[in-house]
Amino acid sequence: MNNKTFYLDGKIQLDCYFIGSQFVKERKAIIVMPGGGYEFLADDREGESYAFYFASLGFVAFVLHYSVAPSTFPTQLLELYRALKFVKNEFVDLDVQIDINNIFLIGSSAGGHLALNSQTIIDDKKFLEKYQLDENVLKIRGLILCYPVVVNDSNICHGGTFINLLKNINDPYVHDLVSLDCHIHKDMPPIFCFTTYEDDLIEIENSLILAQRCKERGVNIELHIFAKGAHGLALGDQFNNPGTDEKVVNVVSKWPELVKNWLNNNF
Repeated sequence: MNNKTFYLDGKIQLDCYFIGSQFVKERKAIIVMPGGGYEFLADDREGESYAFYFASLGFVAFVLHYSVAPSTFPTQLLELYRALKFVKNEFVDLDVQIDINNIFLIGSSAGGHLALNSQTIIDDKKFLEKYQLDENVLKIRGLILCYPVVVNDSNICHGGTFINLLKNINDPYVHDLVSLDCHIHKDMPPIFCFTTYEDDLIEIENSLILAQRCKERGVNIELHIFAKGAHGLALGDQFNNPGTDEKVVNVVSKWPELVKNWLNNNF
């Protein structure tokens, strides 16, 4: 496993993982956004472990250590934009080359919110103009969401997520921008999403509402709901979840194979 760390603009940490091969030079790439409610980063369970898995599928995998509290919106979104720009336009390695037409994003929980927000924001020309963002940099091939935060509603979402993201921000326009169910648009990439019925931190309604909005806008989505499992099971294996009931882990641990099939069938 090849592992390198880049610091974009001297401060944004982006870890890179890939398995070298003299036979495969041009690879798909994926940027990983761990969860943590915009308060911390679960970058071991939902970062490095994901990167290892996607590297095993032949991807060049990057883990983005985006800013958390006290940093607020749109800091994290701008950092993801910078990471996408690096991966598409600046990454150079003698051992591997990235296919810039095959860039994917994966995010868990709040990281899923960030990943999805990067695609909903493409439809907001006012925001793009204000921050001088090129929508072509933001565009990706596919989006993978693990028990994502979607709706800015404390009744179905961990309230601390939006408290951290929007602290001292009272602008209704900004609050609307981060309630992502309102901004699903027809030009978004295909989405793979999974969640669990028993998740009582980021309720199942987030993913159900997302799927409904995608259906209404003609966005391709594959949604999986596991009957068992608490929030934040990551890959669903015992290594990431020591002490978790084995049956729950065995059920949720099927999602990496499902996402592999999704990738093979759609791309």
